[in-house]
Amino acid sequence: MADKLAQVGTRIEAVLDELASRGDPAVTEKAEELVSLLIELYGGGLERILQTIADDGEAGEAMLRRLAKDELVEALLIVHGLHPVDVDERIHEALESVRPYMGSHSGGVENLGVDDEGVLHLRLEGNCEGCPSSRVTVQSAIEDAVRKAAPEIAGIDVQGVVDEQPRTGNLLQIGGLGGQTAPAPGPREEWASVARPEIVAGQLQSLDVDGLSVLICSLEDNLYAYRNSCASCGSLLDGGRLEDEALTCATCGQSYNVRLAGRSMRGEGVHLQPLPLLQQNGSLRIAMSSVPR
Repeated sequence: MADKLAQVGTRIEAVLDELASRGDPAVTEKAEELVSLLIELYGGGLERILQTIADDGEAGEAMLRRLAKDELVEALLIVHGLHPVDVDERIHEALESVRPYMGSHSGGVENLGVDDEGVLHLRLEGNCEGCPSSRVTVQSAIEDAVRKAAPEIAGIDVQGVVDEQPRTGNLLQIGGLGGQTAPAPGPREEWASVARPEIVAGQLQSLDVDGLSVLICSLEDNLYAYRNSCASCGSLLDGGRLEDEALTCATCGQSYNVRLAGRSMRGEGVHLQPLPLLQQNGSLRIAMSSVPR
């Protein structure tokens, strides 16, 4: 239903463009006036409905927030300026949803506010040298979460995002035949969606995502996604052990901090490859753009 209604909105815009292309300003003006009046009419009705719900006190407030979690309803509320949660709070919640999956890449995300042109300015703090996180992965994780929570934002400016540094340490390197370097593979799709696995705190589970083995680690507070490969020996990690926030490889015994972007628990210069992850309506969305095919 939501997709069908989205197509209706697209069709309305197409009809208006078609009328405008016919070169009759009077017809175009009347069509735009008609759409504006319909929006005002339905917006007024929607406002009365929301006011009736809000009059029910705390129960009404809870119902409004549940309604606003529906993507279609949320879009309509934003169009009419009726969203029950203000934009600053929605941005804050979006940043909090991404923060666990950035771990030690950023250390923190500071909201610098929305300027007069509607552009949100953010700044990452405490970037970790050598972390296996690229500009596109970190920035896409932030932008995707914020745009879903606050689509009325005109743009997002993220300061303090650094490009990926050459990796060092005992990472597994695979060359081409005859010692030649294989051509650089192309990027994957930016985000991949998978069903949320049935997994409890302290467990590990591997998923095949776009042909890549992804390890899902469950802690008490959240799920964390990593490439299913030990940074020291290259072995799969789903047969390892997860105790508190320490993930230990069953093959070489190297341990990584799941909560802090997969950095070595021994202080060695190796990292797992974290994949930003968002939980939405029973599914997981995993950022895959920085992972080669």
